[in-house]
Amino acid sequence: MVRSKQEVYQIKNPFYNRQVILFKPMDTVIPPKRLIARTFSKRASRYRETAFVQRRIVKRLARLIQKNMPSAALSWLDAGCGSGLLGILLEEKKIPLTLFQTDFALDTLKKLPPARPLAVQSDIEEMPFKNSAFGGVVSSSVFQWLDDAEKSAREICRVLVMDGSLFFSVFLENAFSQLVALRRKRGLNFPVRLFRLEEFTGLLKDAGFSDIKTETLHEEYYFPTGRDALKFLNDIGSTAVSGKRLGRSELFSLYRDYEDSFSTTVGVPLTVHIAYGSARKGK
Repeated sequence: MVRSKQEVYQIKNPFYNRQVILFKPMDTVIPPKRLIARTFSKRASRYRETAFVQRRIVKRLARLIQKNMPSAALSWLDAGCGSGLLGILLEEKKIPLTLFQTDFALDTLKKLPPARPLAVQSDIEEMPFKNSAFGGVVSSSVFQWLDDAEKSAREICRVLVMDGSLFFSVFLENAFSQLVALRRKRGLNFPVRLFRLEEFTGLLKDAGFSDIKTETLHEEYYFPTGRDALKFLNDIGSTAVSGKRLGRSELFSLYRDYEDSFSTTVGVPLTVHIAYGSARKGK
């Protein structure tokens, strides 16, 4: 019997014993910013409902903020806010922050709840805020989409007060390993930068951050078919890709290959590997 989407999406199999496949680095080509913005904008109306992985991570970040927030006197910034998951959770937890939100995708900002008016369209690499404008910054599931992540980290550091905190999450190497393998097999690039953990923490140090604390989440999620797994990625906007796009017959071939290569007794897996945590501006 085919499980409902809700049931399948929540399955995590602790007994999954397929050999872990480690892949060599593949070509990463970050799509143009306007293509990323357009793709995420198209999915904005469904994002909060569909992006359950991102929602779980934002919940963890909200808990970290609640435990480690030194002061709510200064405004905070949600850099790359998408459809506003963080602001909604902070309100639900009654965390007393004045939260500014910024995103490059204008249509995602239009989908923010009406009670969240402090929003501005902006590129994280060049934000229209004064130096030391914010007591804290949150950037969740954003860095992997940035063509110049190093510059963006420096820009976030710039708008933070000294000793201000950054709360972050980022996808790591071996995330989406099944899809990486299938795209490599077809000679296709990958549209996001999947960091090594030490690479990402080094990037933050170079930008001016210290006291970097991280935790990781590594899980397998299972779907009824390869098409369902890839549709999930499509529904959260993760299909902004430069260069060659697959035609209909190539897509169906990809679905079959996904199932033939990776199917298990509980479904078709999709690997998630994420780092999340906090860092402080200054030595």
